[in-house]
Amino acid sequence: NFINKYSKKYNVDPDLVKSIINVESKGRQFNKGKVLTSKAGAVGIMQLMPSTAKSLGVNPYTAEGNIRGGVKYISKLSKRFNGNIPLTVAAYNAGPGAVEKFGGTPPYEETQKYSKKVINYYSKLKEGERKVESEGNAAQKNVDDKLLQKMSELEQTIGKGTRSKQEKPFTRSINSSSNYDPTGNKVT
Repeated sequence: NFINKYSKKYNVDPDLVKSIINVESKGRQFNKGKVLTSKAGAVGIMQLMPSTAKSLGVNPYTAEGNIRGGVKYISKLSKRFNGNIPLTVAAYNAGPGAVEKFGGTPPYEETQKYSKKVINYYSKLKEGERKVESEGNAAQKNVDDKLLQKMSELEQTIGKGTRSKQEKPFTRSINSSSNYDPTGNKVT
């Protein structure tokens, strides 16, 4: 499970990672047999710019490398913006310089919409966790199962012959366990 593995390693909330992935790529590493690439040149499931990936020392053309780089970058941004999630999210999209220049989320329409989508999705995941705490694990399992199902369906539409033999399907890298704490401790 790449999301939880690198979230724990870089001390990032995996729900934030899932939220960014949802908005960036809808959970897809590939599109029509090729690595998903935006008009701006960002690649993969977390839509890393090749220059950013290089600075992070990762290969953005594999799901694991892309997720590792994306989570590492979120961690750096979070530290830079003192754990402020909205600023971290805005910086992931527009760059940290733009966030600093404007003293908050830049007034760019794309970044405004992006930030709102990520924060809304993140809030829904967190709301699901609160339900788990009060109602048991069934609610979170349902949220995780739906996300896994959607990502599996998306990956199946790409085709089975599009990945290298060493690369595992992304859907296998998501942990459906709700027992996660950003510090890495099991929650009961």
